[in-house]
Amino acid sequence: MTTLQDWRGLRMMSEPRRLHPATVLMYTLRLVRQFIIPVALFVFFQANGEDGPVLASVAMGVVWFAVGVIVLIAGSAAWGYIAWRHYTYRIENGEFRIEHGVLNKKRRYIPLERIQTVDFVEGIVHRLFRVVKVRVETAGGTEPEANLEAVARPEAEQLRHFLNAMRNEPDSPSAFDGAAAGEQGETDGQSSAAFGADSCERRITLRELLIAGVTSGSVGVIFSLVGGAFSFFDDLLPLDDVVDRIGNYVSGQVTVPFIALIAVTALVVAWLAATLSVALKFGNFRVKRAGDYLSVERGLLERRRSTLPIKRIQSVRLVEGVLRQPFGYVTVHVVSAGYGGSGSDSYEEDATVIFPLMAKKDVVPFLDRFVPEFAPEDVKLERLPRRAWRRFVVPGVAVSALVALLLSYFFDPWGWLSWILVPLAVGYGTMCYSDEGWHLAYHHLVVRSRSIARTTAVVTRRRIQSSTLKQSPFQLKADLATFQVNVASGSTGKRFSVRHVDRRDGERLLEWASHRRNRQVKRS
Repeated sequence: MTTLQDWRGLRMMSEPRRLHPATVLMYTLRLVRQFIIPVALFVFFQANGEDGPVLASVAMGVVWFAVGVIVLIAGSAAWGYIAWRHYTYRIENGEFRIEHGVLNKKRRYIPLERIQTVDFVEGIVHRLFRVVKVRVETAGGTEPEANLEAVARPEAEQLRHFLNAMRNEPDSPSAFDGAAAGEQGETDGQSSAAFGADSCERRITLRELLIAGVTSGSVGVIFSLVGGAFSFFDDLLPLDDVVDRIGNYVSGQVTVPFIALIAVTALVVAWLAATLSVALKFGNFRVKRAGDYLSVERGLLERRRSTLPIKRIQSVRLVEGVLRQPFGYVTVHVVSAGYGGSGSDSYEEDATVIFPLMAKKDVVPFLDRFVPEFAPEDVKLERLPRRAWRRFVVPGVAVSALVALLLSYFFDPWGWLSWILVPLAVGYGTMCYSDEGWHLAYHHLVVRSRSIARTTAVVTRRRIQSSTLKQSPFQLKADLATFQVNVASGSTGKRFSVRHVDRRDGERLLEWASHRRNRQVKRS
C-alpha cells in the first residue's frame, strides 16, 4: 500500500537531483591521482635537462613540482565542480534517467524493468561524509549501467526503495542495519538467527579470515605486480645504473645461503602482503538473509554492500583453491542473473561471494539456511569411465612434449630440463580426471571439474536455460560425450560441463535437464 510518505518521496525522486557536494572532492582526487605521475615525470625530465649545479637543479625541480601540483589541484577542483553541477538523476516515466557531461552532454535512460541490482560502496572518503557510491546493474550488461559517485545514505536507501517498488519487487532490507556494529569489528560470532523465522546471519571469524588470507594463493599475483611495476619504471627511469651498482656490490658476496635468504624473505613478504590484501577485502564479512534477499557486507577500508534477490540466484559454486583443498575449505559463490559480466571486473567476481571461507562439512547446513533451493542431499558423485583418462592426459602430454622438443633443440643443453613438463602434464591430467564427476537428484544436478582450483556447481532443473550433449570424433570412437548446461548470468550466461562422460550417462543427463527446455545434440 502506497503511503503519503511514499508519494512525497516519489515526487521528490521524479525531479532532477544532484549528487552530494562531496562528489566535487572525489572527482578532484580522481583527477589528481590520474595526472600526478605524468606531472612528476615531466618535472623530473625538465630538471634533469638543466645545466648547472646539482643543488640548483634539485631546488628548481622542487619549485616546478610544487607549482605543477598546485595548478593540477586547482584545475581538478574547478573541473570537478563543473562536472558535479552538470550531473543529475531522477526517476521518470518508468525509467532511471541520468544526465551528465561538461563538454559533451550525455543522457542515459535505463528502463526500470532492466535493473537487476542496486549496490552500495563506501570508501574512506565516503565514510567521512556519510555518503555511499551507488552502482546500478542491469540484465545483460557487462559493466554497471550507472555509478552515482556520492549519495547521502538516507537518499540512497530511498532511491533503492523506489527502484524496487516501481519494478514490483519486494523491498530489500536496509543496507545499514547494524552497520555500526559491523564497523566496530564484531567478528567473533559464528552464526546467529535474530531476524525472524526466514532470517539468519553469519559473520566471518578472525580465525577464518586469517586462514583465508594465508591460503588465498595470491602470492603469484603480488610477484606479478612487483615485476610489472619494475618493468614500467625501468622503461621510464634510468634504473640500469642502479641495478649494475647493486649487482657489483653483491657479486662478491653471493652465496647459496644468501640467495636462499633473499628468496625466503621475498616469499614471506609477498605472503604477508597477500594475507593483508584478503583481510582488507573480506574483513568484517557478513551475510544475512532477510525475507527474499541476501545482503552481503565486506571490507575494512572500503566497505561494500550488495543485495541479491533470492529468486535471481541461478546456481551455487563451491571453489576449492589448491592451498585450501587439502585442509577442507571452500569459497561459496552464487551465480546471479544480476551479475556476470565479462569477468574482467573483479567487483563482479567478489560480489558473488556469499562466504569467503568455510569448512566443507558446514556447506550443506549453510546452504539449507540461506539458499535452501540449492542445498543437495546425500551427494555421491558418479565417476567417469576409465577409458576417459586418455582424453584428459593425451592433449597435455602432446603439447608439453612439443614445447620440450623445441626448447631442447634451440637451448641445448639446458632445454632438456623442460622434459619434466611431460610427467607434470600426466599428473595434471590424472588429477582432472579424478576430480571430474556428477550427481543427479530429482531437482539438483551437481557437477565437479578442475582447471587450477576445483569447482563444484549445484544447479536446479528449473534454473537451466539450455543443455547440450557434444561428441567430437575422438569421443565418438570411445563412446564418450561432453554434457553442458547453461544458466542465466549477465549477457552471456554461465556454463557448467562434465567432460568425457559415458555417452549413455550423457543422454540421461540431457533427458533430465531438457524437460520442456532447449536441448541440443552436437557432433563436432
